[in-house]
Amino acid sequence: MELKGLILLLVITTDAIDHYTVVNIYNGYNEKKANEKDHITTIIHGNHPFDLIGNLTSKLDAYETRFENLEDKIENVTVKLDICEAKLDQILRSIDENARPRDCNEIQNLGYTRTGVYTIYPKPGVKSFQVRCDMETTTGGWTVIQRRVSVSDFYKTWDEYKSGFGDVNENHWLGNQAIHMITSQGKYKLRVDLTSMENENAYAEYESFLLGDTQSNYKLSFGIYSGNAGDSLRRHNNKVFSTKDRDNDEDSNANCAQSYIGAWWYSNCHDTNLNGDYGNKAFGKGPVWRHWKGYNAPLKATEMKIRPM
Repeated sequence: MELKGLILLLVITTDAIDHYTVVNIYNGYNEKKANEKDHITTIIHGNHPFDLIGNLTSKLDAYETRFENLEDKIENVTVKLDICEAKLDQILRSIDENARPRDCNEIQNLGYTRTGVYTIYPKPGVKSFQVRCDMETTTGGWTVIQRRVSVSDFYKTWDEYKSGFGDVNENHWLGNQAIHMITSQGKYKLRVDLTSMENENAYAEYESFLLGDTQSNYKLSFGIYSGNAGDSLRRHNNKVFSTKDRDNDEDSNANCAQSYIGAWWYSNCHDTNLNGDYGNKAFGKGPVWRHWKGYNAPLKATEMKIRPM
């Protein structure tokens, strides 16, 4: 395709020196299309270049002002969002605390009144676990840490007593680590419910019940006694836990856990042995409470439970 010609006409009027008109006329084609004509007319009207720059600067200044105002508004919105976020976080923490009871007393406070198995969250960042809640004894809200209601083997190792064992609905030891976590949350009291083979009942309560951590070998401490079973736990106050494979007792000649087929806070050795050999009538080897039924009367049922004071 051969271009034959281009005509450019520029007209500048004397009475309007700041305007110009460009007219572009004619596009030619090859000889075969010589008789065909396209007329394209483009008219461009505009300001003088210096006026355009001035107008652009003014507009940029206006946009800059608008952006500054927008930035202030965004900052205000950000502050309000921070306030809302703080309030939401507070609400979520409140909901989370209410939805994550730390013991059976808090479960009771949520409106649950039936004895049974529930889930508690005694420490942030620690996996939850199930416990048996006694909602009937006295005021209810008791977290059960030991229960024996039938023939059961409690002659276990240190690690088993640390993590817990058994069925929380039946015979079980909650676990020394779990007991420590719960009792370290505040002041707790211990209740021990006892049932003899003749179906007699007795109890003992202790204020300020606390179990130390693993570094202390789960040292036991408690305060004032009340009840009708006798103060058989007193001898074991401020003693550490012993098992058949971890001898921490005060008897230099023997391992009390092995001698009495159990695991406990032995001194040298015991006045009570609730984790002893179930049904064993030999001296001190069964689950006994000396000040109530003596050393040769293993108990039919025992239950240790805690709740806030």
